Amino acid sequence: MCSEGDPLHCHRFLLISRHLNDLPDVGVWHIRHDGTLEGHTQAENRLLALHRMSDDLLTSREDQVAEAYVRQERKLG
Repeated sequence: MCSEGDPLHCHRFLLISRHLNDLPDVGVWHIRHDGTLEGHTQAENRLLALHRMSDDLLTSREDQVAEAYVRQERKLG
């Protein structure tokens, strides 16, 4: 577990969670600062919104998410 209040600022979110979420029968849930749970897809949706990438109709969601991870890694790196 991490001490960050927002999973988008967590190295485990960036490095591990996205790969675990792709595995069959594995669900990834993030514990928010207020104790609520956020599904990994919900967190990725926030990541897309954070980088203003959710309105691109010409790029697949998969490619948008991959680019959003790259941008977030640069931002936190």
